[in-house]
Amino acid sequence: MVRPYVVLAEREGERARQQQRRVVMVMAADFGIDLDRHVVGAEAVAR
Repeated sequence: MVRPYVVLAEREGERARQQQRRVVMVMAADFGIDLDRHVVGAEAVAR
């Protein structure tokens, strides 16, 4: 049995993480930052 408040807290946490990701993407675009170079392991994958 899953408690409704646990599900609600997980949804709110995911919503907050997505909002933070959006803000980071917008700020990176505004400042011309290449996020691929700042993600751990992304440089090795890009090669």
